[in-house]
This record gives sequence, C-alpha cells and structure tokens, in this order.
Amino acid sequence: MSIKKQTLKSKPVCKVTFRIPKEMAPEANEATVVGDFNNWKEEVTPMQKLKSGDFTVTMELSQNQSFQFRYLVNKSVWINDEEADGYIPMPLAKKIQLLTPYEMSNAGTPPAFCFYSNFVPHFLQNRASLSGSR
Repeated sequence: MSIKKQTLKSKPVCKVTFRIPKEMAPEANEATVVGDFNNWKEEVTPMQKLKSGDFTVTMELSQNQSFQFRYLVNKSVWINDEEADGYIPMPLAKKIQLLTPYEMSNAGTPPAFCFYSNFVPHFLQNRASLSGSR
C-alpha cells in the first residue's frame, strides 16, 4: 500500500493520495478510506478502482494534524496500511493507522514524528510486565 503526501503552497493543506494495491485485496470489488477526516462514515470517501486492480483516492487534509484511519474493502474487511505514520493500539489487538500531513521543511523532509506502539493485549499485560517486556 502507499500513501503519498504533497503540500500545497497556495493553502495550508496537504494533498494525500491513498492507494491499495491489487495484491493486498485481490478479491475487492470496492474500497473506501474511513477515518477522523470523514467522521468514520464508511460511504463518504470511496476509492476508485483502476484498470490495474488497485484502488486510489486523493484528499486534501489539514497540515500538521494527525488523523486515524483504516481501509474498508467490500464493506466487510478492514485492512491497515503498512506505510502509515504510526499506529494506535485498539482493543482485541487491532490497530488503527495514524497519518500526519506535514508542512515541508527546508530539506523537504517531514518532521521527526513517529508514533509506533508495542501494543500488548490487556489479557497479556500482567504476564508482559512480569517479564519486563511491553
């Protein structure tokens, strides 16, 4: 999967292109990107299916703000994007991605923002804390 970000000089937004390659969802007939930016409404941001079988959509999102999101395929299968800026642990060991559109710096690189979590399910927390790993 891929996420491409492009800041716009004309306004304080970041153009974000979400893409699900055919290999990640070979049986997909439809896909949407669902998250904070569309109030988690599954039908609001459909992705276009390309001739290659990939799905894509481009959105303008506020810069320097983080958004939680996931992909929904065939209205029933939730999938994550490996190229998300980070992950937020959820109950039952599921994760939600985090995306942070950024303003370009001098070198054109994003700020040093990474939010990765070593999530331990609640039913293993006591065992993990006893062994010293979390």
